[in-house]
Amino acid sequence: MESAKKGRIHRGNSIISIEVLPDYVQPVVIKKASRSHASPAIQSLEVEYEMTRALDAVEGVRKALGQQSIDDQPALILEYIEGETLRDHIASHALGLRSRLEIAIALTRILAGIHRENIIHLDLSSRNILIAGEERAVHLIDLSSASRIDADGHQKVQPDRILGELPYIAPEQTGRVNRAVDERSDLYSLGVVLYELMTRQLPFDSDDPAELIHYHIAWIPVSPSRVSAEIPEVISEIILKLLSKQPEDRYQSAAGVLVDLEKCLQRLSPDGTIEGFPVGQADHPGRVVYPRKLYGRERELKELVSAFEGACRETSSMIFVSGYSGVGKTALVEELQRPVSEERGHILRGKFDQYLRTTPYSGVTQALDGFVSQILAEPEESFGEWKERIGSAVGDLGKVLTDVFPAMERLIGVQPAVPLLEGHEAENRFHYVFMKFLSAIAAEERPLVLFLDDLQWIDAASLRLLRAIRSDIDQPGLLVVGAYRDNEVDESHPLMTVVGGREETGIPLQTLKLDDLQPETVETFLSDALRAPHGVEDLSAVLYDKSHGNPFFVRRLLTSLREQGRFRYDPKEHRWDWNISDIRAAAVADNVADLLAKALDRLPEETRGILTLAACIGNRFEIATLAKVSGLAEGEVIGLLASGVSGQCVFQLDGAYAFVHDQVQQAAYDLIDAESRTRKHLEIGRTLLADTRETELEERIFDIVAHFNLSAHLLADRAERLELARLNLVAGRKARQTAAFAASAAYLKQGLTLLGESAWRDHYRLTLDVHSELIEVCYLNIQYEEVEALFDAITENAKQHVD
Repeated sequence: MESAKKGRIHRGNSIISIEVLPDYVQPVVIKKASRSHASPAIQSLEVEYEMTRALDAVEGVRKALGQQSIDDQPALILEYIEGETLRDHIASHALGLRSRLEIAIALTRILAGIHRENIIHLDLSSRNILIAGEERAVHLIDLSSASRIDADGHQKVQPDRILGELPYIAPEQTGRVNRAVDERSDLYSLGVVLYELMTRQLPFDSDDPAELIHYHIAWIPVSPSRVSAEIPEVISEIILKLLSKQPEDRYQSAAGVLVDLEKCLQRLSPDGTIEGFPVGQADHPGRVVYPRKLYGRERELKELVSAFEGACRETSSMIFVSGYSGVGKTALVEELQRPVSEERGHILRGKFDQYLRTTPYSGVTQALDGFVSQILAEPEESFGEWKERIGSAVGDLGKVLTDVFPAMERLIGVQPAVPLLEGHEAENRFHYVFMKFLSAIAAEERPLVLFLDDLQWIDAASLRLLRAIRSDIDQPGLLVVGAYRDNEVDESHPLMTVVGGREETGIPLQTLKLDDLQPETVETFLSDALRAPHGVEDLSAVLYDKSHGNPFFVRRLLTSLREQGRFRYDPKEHRWDWNISDIRAAAVADNVADLLAKALDRLPEETRGILTLAACIGNRFEIATLAKVSGLAEGEVIGLLASGVSGQCVFQLDGAYAFVHDQVQQAAYDLIDAESRTRKHLEIGRTLLADTRETELEERIFDIVAHFNLSAHLLADRAERLELARLNLVAGRKARQTAAFAASAAYLKQGLTLLGESAWRDHYRLTLDVHSELIEVCYLNIQYEEVEALFDAITENAKQHVD
């Protein structure tokens, strides 16, 4: 119970206390980051402030009064409400059915107001609902997990980042099903709260988190009317509809729930009965909700699931999915999430970046970072088992793994030094240790899917690792899935050494090609999205003519037409309305790139600027990094990203942000001219370097050097050019040590260029080191002519025989 008495009332990731401050007449609630969880908690404070201020007009949401620094820590000043949580209120009061219905209606009205502002709470529970005063006024608190509604359904939860309190979360909030979170996730949580309010117990309860997650995904709850005979059947129907596993089967709007609850209160008779009625009749979403099921991919999905099942039962396998950009390759592979979860397995996702192709193992590193995060989120006992299993597999060679993938150190600890090996011996050892690691984490009873996306941008070292996986892994439990744009991979592309079937031995390789959707499939999709069983034929034909059935283009066209007001929702008729002649005559872009460019042009200038900067950083970016590079506070950055772009450009992922699609990143990247982009890369490189301690330099070297090298021609200061040459030497050495010989050569050649003509005279040791490293990697890359030229340069300029 919140009390006006000063003192701490909660401690976790945040410290919450009631204080009396000079600037406020009434006591206030102070929320600060716990020092042990400073970074994530500070960011959640920024999110809570941004979201709460956006809901100022919604009655019943606790107000954010301001932000201050208290005891040298950022703090959130919140409205103080004298009351108790709904959980405590249920436990301490014998509530009649009318009182319970009144609380349910008040809560649902608040939730409807939040959703009208295009925000979802994502942590709705009886602990985050306050009941105040004798009139039982309802207040909703704690928006630290809140998010803007993602209209295109990109906002998904990763298995290591469960959103909300476990007994209350929707199946899609567990990260174990391939569904995005949206307002219907809040409606599931509302169903749990109403179940608790009506029956004084939760629909699912367990001390085992994995079991509780399984209940949410697979179990149907006992009807409230069976738990308590005093609960009318129609209220049970409302609650069970809210608790449907598939979002499409739930209520689609809080407003629809509110109508039904108010009807229950109106029909409540003195004897506690309620005359039944068909529920959900007034339930209309009022916005386009894109269905999350796949359209026109039944055969491909069946083959993909079959490949997974075969990998579990028989031996490891590899499957590559190809198709044009936007055709739905990633969406298809993500459908594996549910079968993998049912087998208690893991999916590791990595993506290669179109603008940072020189970074070795970038996609694999991303996948393993995600794996480490998933394991760290598991209970202590399970974490210990993983640590022992991996440690036993890699033995005393663990440092070979952590040198390439530093995040692994969080899992297996600091590893002892290993003997220094050179050239292909080092590569063979790295491949050997990586295979031992894969064999340890993939097994029949805990299968593993390694999904590497955008293989058209794969680096040479990752490609050789991929070939090694195919050649050397032969055990049940591993499925490797790759996706690439086949229009960017011809017969001469290095990826074809794997895809083209030139490997004579190794695990089976299967290929799936995705084509654009057929006209009838586009029509079905549109009919479902608009909830219009009939009358979409003309609109579907126009969209198909423009998009040729590319799913990404279809959605973007629909979004663009809606934003232009060319089709709109009629609240009286509860349907979408459009003028097909107007749409046909509209100047609609003929390709995705132009469509995205026009959409970005409509955004505020500050938002466009932050998106451009984010695109230069990469497909994924941390808020802290973007804030430092932009010179803005993290809260300002979050506000700019949230302003009108939720779901359209970026979405939250793994505690960071990501562009919803490569083409969106490319459109943002192309907002400014090439010279301005180059200057952005220079700013990013300088900021990352200044923010990196010398002890952390090797871990972050590839990211730093990538941005500097894209802008090296802008460096006029001789000292800065020499520093960049040194950084390229560090990157070249690390790349060589991790068997990324092609990348190593590229870094070292860039260093050589930066040194200039007088390098041997003015910077002898640095110049000699660069030449010595480069001659070795050129030899390993079979570049013998360059080896001869480098040898001659060293012989001519060396000051002593040993050099």
